[in-house]
Amino acid sequence: SESTFKKLAEAQELIDLKDYQGSVTLLNDMLTSRRRKLNGNEVGQVHNMLGFVYFSMENYERAIDMYRIVASQGEDVPEGLEVTTLYTLAQLSFVIERYRDALNYMETWISKADNPGPQPHIFMGQVYYQMEDYLSAIDQIEQGINVAQERGTTVKENWWALLNYLYFERENWPKVLETLEILVRDFPKRVYWIRLAGIHGQEGNEREQIG
Repeated sequence: SESTFKKLAEAQELIDLKDYQGSVTLLNDMLTSRRRKLNGNEVGQVHNMLGFVYFSMENYERAIDMYRIVASQGEDVPEGLEVTTLYTLAQLSFVIERYRDALNYMETWISKADNPGPQPHIFMGQVYYQMEDYLSAIDQIEQGINVAQERGTTVKENWWALLNYLYFERENWPKVLETLEILVRDFPKRVYWIRLAGIHGQEGNEREQIG
């Protein structure tokens, strides 16, 4: 409604001025006002803004509470807002080390997102890495790299480096060597050459170690 739109615009002005408490008060008044009951979309929009305010205040727990209410509105909010909110919930859950929640939100996001790229898989790989579930982390990082390669987009150095570390932790030496070969080829840093020579030496590949 027009009145809701105006109130949200007022709250946005307060946010722009970094008057976060003022915006919280205004938005909460919108939710508790008896003058007019908000519909599902309006409830979602108000809580979405509250989530952003609490995020800006680095109150991630409260931000998550607000964004969960947005997601719970389901079909009452635009699909784009629901999908974006799920991704935000996954990231915030990761920040406060609720790793299982982060994975659950991301899995739901992937089921709803239109043609997701490599980054969600890389993110899930990082979550599994923090959980020390290295096999699952490897699976997700590999999926992310495959998606990037299929699309002809850049595979980032830190993706290969994390995958290399995960293979190392699993003592999968052929894969360790394979990823190190890629790292020295595409990102020729001294540290990668030293590691590559060391693994070749460990595996008894003297000729490759010298080369």
